[in-house]
Amino acid sequence: MAVALTGSSPTGVREVLDGTAIVVSLDPAEGPAAVLAAAALVSMAARVVGHVIVGPVLLPQPNPWGTRTLPAVAAVSRLERPTGAGITARRITVRVGGRKHGADVYLGGDDWTARVSRAGPVGIGRCVLGGPGLQVAAALAFGEVLKDLLAPLGMRCVAVQDDLVWNLVDGRLGPAPDLDLPDEPARPSPVALLGSGSIGSSAAAVLALSGLGRAGGTVDIVDPDRFDPARNAYRCPGVPAGERSWKAVWAARVLRDAGWEVRPEHRAIAEWAAARSDPGYPGIALVSVDNVDGRRDASDLLAATTVTAGISGAALHVHRHHAVDDYACPYCEFVDARRWREQAEVYARLGLTVSRLQALLGGAQLTVEDVATAIWTGAVDAGAVHVLPGRRLVDLIARHYATVAVRLGEEAVPQPVSAPHVPWLAGTLLAAEVLKAAVGVAGLDRRVELDLTGVPLGGWRRPPRDPSGRCPCTSPPRRDLARALYER
Repeated sequence: MAVALTGSSPTGVREVLDGTAIVVSLDPAEGPAAVLAAAALVSMAARVVGHVIVGPVLLPQPNPWGTRTLPAVAAVSRLERPTGAGITARRITVRVGGRKHGADVYLGGDDWTARVSRAGPVGIGRCVLGGPGLQVAAALAFGEVLKDLLAPLGMRCVAVQDDLVWNLVDGRLGPAPDLDLPDEPARPSPVALLGSGSIGSSAAAVLALSGLGRAGGTVDIVDPDRFDPARNAYRCPGVPAGERSWKAVWAARVLRDAGWEVRPEHRAIAEWAAARSDPGYPGIALVSVDNVDGRRDASDLLAATTVTAGISGAALHVHRHHAVDDYACPYCEFVDARRWREQAEVYARLGLTVSRLQALLGGAQLTVEDVATAIWTGAVDAGAVHVLPGRRLVDLIARHYATVAVRLGEEAVPQPVSAPHVPWLAGTLLAAEVLKAAVGVAGLDRRVELDLTGVPLGGWRRPPRDPSGRCPCTSPPRRDLARALYER
């Protein structure tokens, strides 16, 4: 089912996915955070397997899916592609909280701790911020479901053996340390959501679920694109599958309904930043752009705190940077990466003229003629003519984003299968940095890297600043400006 992303249909994979049922079990008395973690799990499952079974549990209102019940979340999370298949492959049960045994995977936790177990039920703790730890647990639990389904088909992975406990406060394998937290969160810092695709939309959804908007939060949302159901539905678990609106407008609506003051902008980050009247950004920038140029533009904003996230396959990273840091900035790791405009040899194989490439690099959308030319040169498959017109230049370059690989035999070409839990976990970690700041919890120090074909190893790391002196963050005038803006 999810392999339709690539236009391929390897024997065995689609049949297994279409014939699988994921049963999500919970007691609504566990509380709103547990129900919302179950909703995220249901949404992820409905995008990958043929059947999702869940009781008629009511959802807290409002919620990102715009539904009143858990079965309705499954309905809006599935593309209009009925499988026509019964449950022929496997039934996997995931239990959220509770005390009953009999599930394949159990999940629980609280605001700052994620717990996943194969041994038995795990409880639900204190969740005054919507349970970001529970949302991480939902993503990790769905990852375990995918491992159970796809390992027999050739997915290389390491499964949780008994219990996994991981916390968002210090990144270690264990429960979050005891925290002296205020009864009510402070008014959150201004937030700039730069990119509201798969990771950014997930961050927006988790922020909306947190209740923090009632404390008077403000969000600037910047993204130039619209949702495309044929492409985005598989990897945006916070967004109804049929959504076609501007990404910034969707995120604004979800956050506004949750009490946030929002300012959506459907244009490029560089354009939005250039139009600002004051230098810097006195808050937290959450960055999930999918290209090198966008990462540099976000770094050039010079926000007080910048938190970036990226995905490759089933691996993700989240990186936190202060404007006056001596550690790596959001762009340091890309100093030696060529900007899109400089990748002439990559674009040459597309067969497009220089003038047309310049127009596309400037933001023009792909036409049928552009795609047909790339098909003629052999750069993309013939089926692309039905799906790529209207998209961006970077969509002509094959990427495996938020996927796990399945190899049907040693000689077979690996087949990507959608992995919506990867952007959901990355987005939750982005949102968690905003929540930490609002309640006085220390933020990420400075980077976390997770490969969700395995299990978290625990701990953060502090990458050093690029030593070459070529990164803009090493510029003395820029560092002087950062100190003037943020050192009080």
